[in-house]
Amino acid sequence: MSNRSMASIRRDIVAEWPTTLAQCAGTPMAECDLPAIPVLLGSSTKIEQGESLDILSAVIYMAPGRSSGREMCAFATAECRKLCLGGNGAVGEGSGLLVTGSSKNSMLWKTALYFHNRGLFIELLTAEVRAHVSKAKRNGMVPAVRVDGTSDTGLGARMAWIVPDCQWFDYTKNYKRAATALAGKYGPNYTTVLSYTGENEALCRDHLDNGGRVAVVIDRKKDDAKPRTIMGYPVANGDAHDAVWLHNPGHVVALGFKAAKDRDSKLDNAESFVMAV
Repeated sequence: MSNRSMASIRRDIVAEWPTTLAQCAGTPMAECDLPAIPVLLGSSTKIEQGESLDILSAVIYMAPGRSSGREMCAFATAECRKLCLGGNGAVGEGSGLLVTGSSKNSMLWKTALYFHNRGLFIELLTAEVRAHVSKAKRNGMVPAVRVDGTSDTGLGARMAWIVPDCQWFDYTKNYKRAATALAGKYGPNYTTVLSYTGENEALCRDHLDNGGRVAVVIDRKKDDAKPRTIMGYPVANGDAHDAVWLHNPGHVVALGFKAAKDRDSKLDNAESFVMAV
């Protein structure tokens, strides 16, 4: 992997952007604007909660589901697509931001770069993460990065090998990837939490029985008390922080149902995706 400066990588991204954008023709990505200084890593309130644990986290928010015109969440269900922030719904495993305005543009240009100039995407991500690791170490903190803040690409599993001195983590609906990560085959610095969809309970139980962690969106608000058990398994508070590797093995990571507006009507339509507890 290249050790070029971020400035050099970003100059190439800007120079090649017309070609990158041309390949997005016919999709919403074709309408996005590249910022003057492209930056992949971002943050959120939940991500920042890790600082109280001496963890310096960062996250990438790309366009969720099929909102970019390309599939970013291959294992998504009809329910989670309906409630996802990409459809102006609710997010149980992310930032709670609606995809509008500058947030939407930010997600789209990152997704365009991911699909149509993957080499520069990974090169910039590597450089940004290495800078993130250096900053964390200077401050006596643990560096952590979540690639799939609003997507489910699995790129974090590859990045864990490229930058091994960073803790990488993701939520995923991909059972195979979650099980492979649990077995340590992506390295000790990559952790996943399998997401409950309402349609994969058997897989979730199997993952929990093997010592994995399973995220479940429940019909309570973020700050409400969590139940002691879900599906018969002990519960960890998934709203307290995003450092998922700190939750005990074999625990359900409970996430309060988040909606920016019309929460009750969305909850009524949540059906199996949001578990009643």
